[in-house]
Amino acid sequence: MKRKTCTLLRKLKKPSCIVLGINTITGLSIVRCLGTKGVPVIAVDKSKFVLGAFSKFCSAVETCSSDEELFSFLDEAGRISKYKNLIICESDTFLLFVDKYKEDLKRYFYLPAEFSLSELMNKINMVRLAKGANLDVPFTFFSDEILTDKIKKDLPYPCFIKPNYTQTSQKTKGEIIKNAQELDLTLRNERFKNGYMIQEIIDGPETNLWLYMGYIDKKGELKASFALYKIRQVPMSFGAITSGVSRRNVELEKLGRRFLEHIQYTGIFSVEFKKDIYDGKYKFIEINPRICTPNELLVTCGINLPYLAYCDANNIEINPIFKWKENVQWLSIIHDFITCFKYYSKNNKRIFLEWLKLSVRAQSEAIFKFSDLPPFLFAVFYHFFRLVNKKQ
Repeated sequence: MKRKTCTLLRKLKKPSCIVLGINTITGLSIVRCLGTKGVPVIAVDKSKFVLGAFSKFCSAVETCSSDEELFSFLDEAGRISKYKNLIICESDTFLLFVDKYKEDLKRYFYLPAEFSLSELMNKINMVRLAKGANLDVPFTFFSDEILTDKIKKDLPYPCFIKPNYTQTSQKTKGEIIKNAQELDLTLRNERFKNGYMIQEIIDGPETNLWLYMGYIDKKGELKASFALYKIRQVPMSFGAITSGVSRRNVELEKLGRRFLEHIQYTGIFSVEFKKDIYDGKYKFIEINPRICTPNELLVTCGINLPYLAYCDANNIEINPIFKWKENVQWLSIIHDFITCFKYYSKNNKRIFLEWLKLSVRAQSEAIFKFSDLPPFLFAVFYHFFRLVNKKQ
């Protein structure tokens, strides 16, 4: 542990938050959400040259290259600090780490959830829970069923195959398969050896993809809820959002609450649905038990999920937030540009004009802030050098 971190933990005048993962716009947003509220933030990642490390709101930055090293750091931090500090995870990878070591960590830290995150995040369990809540779910085949030649032939091609856990060291969201022959080849891939899920592709544009996000406190009371739809994502059809818009959606919120109540969920959540263009129904896609990519949109609209989690952990009164700004446009200007260039430009000759208009109109941006400029400058240089290296 660095001397700065050690000194900070010993001299804390209030509980801090340890943010696991700051290499993305999500991690950066978590750091800013807490730092602007005066919460000491200790950020952890595999390198110190990552996006969130350049934010002025990082009180200290630690680097851990393995699970063993990370556990050792957290164990030492827990012993040194006079407070029980909160842990917030940026990605599924870190959530699974915390879930693995939760019996040891909960002595010193407030954790993202009390129940088994690994069970919830398993794609097979996730879909079965959604069915248990009477949600509409795309046709799904699980790897613990027998995949006969007839099933292979009758699958609704093209369909989508996902590993049980989509954010692992292999970093994959899954892939599209067009026929039985492609399926056989795909299943030989190492990332599907520990289980997979084959799912029907719901037709419709990216704007039919909705996120229901919010916070449920440890007593089980909903303290904030929010809805948005995607404009673009990377990669197209099955990826992370790069631009979106806040919008009320009563039906979506009703479905999201039904699912969360069914599984008795507490903590930060993001539930994704897609509206089917054929029957008009919202089909359950997945739940993420963590902060997600468009978090700065929520902040712009008046909801600070990381700080709600901090207040809940430390028994600070939380006022429910159900009223927020609608039709606020958000984008990650650099990632959205790259997405337009790489995926959307082939079928839309006006895409860069559309990107420019959105960039001018957007009230919320993922990285750029005058009050915290270094992360944006780092992102520009990072992508510039990646582009140069590709050409060499």
